[in-house]
Amino acid sequence: MSLIRFTPRRDNSIWRPFADLQSEINRLFSEGVRSSVEPSFMPPIDVLESENGIVIKADLPGLRREDVQVSIEEGVLSIRGKREEKSEVKENGFVHVERAVGQFLRSVTLPFEVDQEKVKASFKDGVLTVEAPKSAAALPRTIEISAN
Repeated sequence: MSLIRFTPRRDNSIWRPFADLQSEINRLFSEGVRSSVEPSFMPPIDVLESENGIVIKADLPGLRREDVQVSIEEGVLSIRGKREEKSEVKENGFVHVERAVGQFLRSVTLPFEVDQEKVKASFKDGVLTVEAPKSAAALPRTIEISAN
């Protein structure tokens, strides 16, 4: 296979992106494409907002409470975890495996400030439920009008 070489004129910077693209294509053909992608999965989530806060539910079948971490940082709630492949799969001679394994990360940008001290997470029957109440500053407030 012969490669087509593109040589842009040095005095015209408009061609620079094309030269970079051509270099990358040439590198891919000469080195080949390497994949370091490991099987992973993305658990489905529901996000429910109410007047008082937000509730996030994640389906995590086959995981234990210890396999999952929940954190809030800079207004983003993150759920991360890992589902590991059990050694029995190889020993029992399975021919077809569809259940994904690997690490996952689901992040939700919170639409308001939450009271981090009151955030609760529970795990039951493979469903993680995170309840994050609004902070006092984010709750609606009625302002009394004074008479002059």
